[in-house]
Amino acid sequence: MRLLIGLGMSLIVVVGAIISFVMRPAPIFSETHINPARFSATGLVKAGKRLVAVGELGHILLSDDDGKKWSEAAIKDGRGSALTQVVFLNEKDGVAVGHDGWILFSEDGGLNWQESRFEKDVSEPLLGVWGLDGGPVFAFGSFSRFFVSKDRGRTWERSEPGSGDKHIYSMDGAKDGRMMLVGEHGLAMKSSDSGATWKMIPEFYRGTMFGVVRLSADEWLAYGLRGNVFVSRDFGETWQPVNTGVSVGLFGHYLTADGVVILVGQGGTILESRDRAASFQPLQSHESANLTAIIPLQGDSAVIAGLGGIKTLTSAKQGVTK
Repeated sequence: MRLLIGLGMSLIVVVGAIISFVMRPAPIFSETHINPARFSATGLVKAGKRLVAVGELGHILLSDDDGKKWSEAAIKDGRGSALTQVVFLNEKDGVAVGHDGWILFSEDGGLNWQESRFEKDVSEPLLGVWGLDGGPVFAFGSFSRFFVSKDRGRTWERSEPGSGDKHIYSMDGAKDGRMMLVGEHGLAMKSSDSGATWKMIPEFYRGTMFGVVRLSADEWLAYGLRGNVFVSRDFGETWQPVNTGVSVGLFGHYLTADGVVILVGQGGTILESRDRAASFQPLQSHESANLTAIIPLQGDSAVIAGLGGIKTLTSAKQGVTK
């Protein structure tokens, strides 16, 4: 009798536990929104009129009103790996890259993204991506990792530009086939056949260069550590230093349709050149988070992005943000 009573009590306890946990309704949480002002963004570009920012934990943010409001893009099977850079070949086709060799592509202006590449066993980051509409797309990064896509980022092939084991940070070019890439420890290379072959440019700076800008077929600009900027007027054959007046790292740029070059970097620095990179003037230079990208808007305003978040600069000449 005692055995039956014991079994009955045990059954009651088990059933009670099942009811307590299985039938308990799922807790209701408030919807989570990413605060763009606190989002560490490493890449910011335009897809038509839309702004697209990538950064920490693999998030991608979108704005259709010049940065006033932001929403999060949909990523199929998100990984959580940090994204480092993004490019749009046209208003619809975009490619983003990041850590763990992660590559995503979008075909609807950045609203939705799909994975085309991910490395489970190798955690080396991709640091940049560049391409042209109708041409190849290049993804590159640490220790000269270099990949080429001929189908707008859907599939990729490993390539060897001949850059040794140096990190590649930036690339630029045009449909005439002239391209250039730069990276750490003075790495600079150029191609005249749309990236099919690459030629090493003789060292003109021993430090790291984070960006390269094509001003014309012959005019190129490279920038990097300690405010160093160099300009070439003969497609990389010779280079001349440009006095920027700053000694901080420069991490990103924007080239306007009328040839104005804007550089951003450490401590919130913003520099501008209106004379084909012959000289630079400071638009903002004060203690703040490092900037990685800038998109000019109408008037003197701009959207800036960096480790301190995404903000609107209401007057770049005064450095006033909101």
